[in-house]
Amino acid sequence: MKKLLSIFLSLAIIICMVPFGAFLFTVSAEKSGEYTYTVTDNRATITKVDSSIVGDITVPEALGGYTVTAIGDTAFSGCDSITAITIPNCITSIGYKAFYDCTLLKKIIIPDSVTVIGSSAFYGTEYYNDALNWQDDVLYIGNHLIKVKNTISGEYTVKSGTKTIANEAFYDCSELTKVILPQGLVSIGDWAFDYCTGLTDIVIPNSVTSIGWSAFYCCSSLTSIAIPNSVTSIAGGTFYNCGSLTDITIPNSVTSIGYSAFEGCYELESITIPEGVTSIAECTFNNCGSLVDVTIPNSVKSIEWSAFANCYNLKSIIIPDNVLSIGDEAFLGCSSLTNITLGTGVTSIGYRAFGDCFDLASVYYRGNKEQQTKITISSNNQELTNATWYYNSCFGKQEHNFIDKGCAVCGYKNINSGDVNGDGLINGKDYALLLQSINGWKVIMLRDAADINGDGKINGKDYALLLQYINGWDVELK
Repeated sequence: MKKLLSIFLSLAIIICMVPFGAFLFTVSAEKSGEYTYTVTDNRATITKVDSSIVGDITVPEALGGYTVTAIGDTAFSGCDSITAITIPNCITSIGYKAFYDCTLLKKIIIPDSVTVIGSSAFYGTEYYNDALNWQDDVLYIGNHLIKVKNTISGEYTVKSGTKTIANEAFYDCSELTKVILPQGLVSIGDWAFDYCTGLTDIVIPNSVTSIGWSAFYCCSSLTSIAIPNSVTSIAGGTFYNCGSLTDITIPNSVTSIGYSAFEGCYELESITIPEGVTSIAECTFNNCGSLVDVTIPNSVKSIEWSAFANCYNLKSIIIPDNVLSIGDEAFLGCSSLTNITLGTGVTSIGYRAFGDCFDLASVYYRGNKEQQTKITISSNNQELTNATWYYNSCFGKQEHNFIDKGCAVCGYKNINSGDVNGDGLINGKDYALLLQSINGWKVIMLRDAADINGDGKINGKDYALLLQYINGWDVELK
């Protein structure tokens, strides 16, 4: 009993030491008049409104002392007696079906502060159903593009002054071929151009700061796109199955790329991931069958599940020293992969990470043999473990281009004189390899390490000095 009491007292002390605000993330639903709301990080989201509400409504700026910043999914849905709605400029987000089937709602004021408008947010309202509010098959509310009928075709220019393109705005506009977006546009919603299979040309202005999840999903005719440097993240599925995409420019401002962002971009041949991205997410480049050139920056710490799976034309890959983990099936099915450069930071390689990489012959490991033994390699990676491993290697090859004891290609400097085979040890294997080289055999060795006396030549003086060192003589290796 005393032990149990001690445990409870200890927990109480720990809880009391944590600032109270640390527990205030989201509170349970609260009610204020007709409005039900939740609070997250001291900001209120309206989650439900009593269907008895009538007439012209101004959404409150605050509830329970908290500023209202969002109208949640289906919040006003079914409030069929409201006729007008004014949304204050503290609101930034309007959720899915937020005003769905508000059948008498004919006047809607949305401020420029709103950057997210959910799918079908105003579907079934009198405003939505009034043909006079549609301009050439396009519905705007204020400076927000809400919906485009899928009968639209050819080229379309989004109205100047537009700030937001709502979720699914251009969904299934398969005959649309070109879209001109205005400068000043801030956000492109989730699934905004989903299944615009005929779209070949779109330029994103540098005022855009947000591109939503799966924004260009299955835009199968899109061949090139440049992401402006105003964008800091590429959401999951953004270019999923853009099968004709051959050219993509990702600016250095991007620090996050979501899962499946480029999955199924079959024609994409080259990609440079910008410095600052820390993780290559699940399936990011899965099924990019034409991909042959990938640049992974030093900022990347992890390569996740199936990130490069089925990139069957990829022949080589350089994994930088800062990468710590390679996830399950990360390179599964990269059947043309012949060599990889593996950085010294890698501590774990997941299940089948290099499964079915049938042509994998060489692993150019940046560390020594002792470091390699500390890597946890999961099962079904026989293609990797059966490959020939070279130690203390350069990028894409074992030999370094040394200038003043440093490699001009990769910057490698940790050359141990006498470690001729680069396994981190100096022993008879090094002496034998050096002797073979001097006798004219074609061998792979670290030439700088083989110049034992540091005179710039590799000859009998070097192997004599190395033999003395191995036999315990008090000699100095340069």
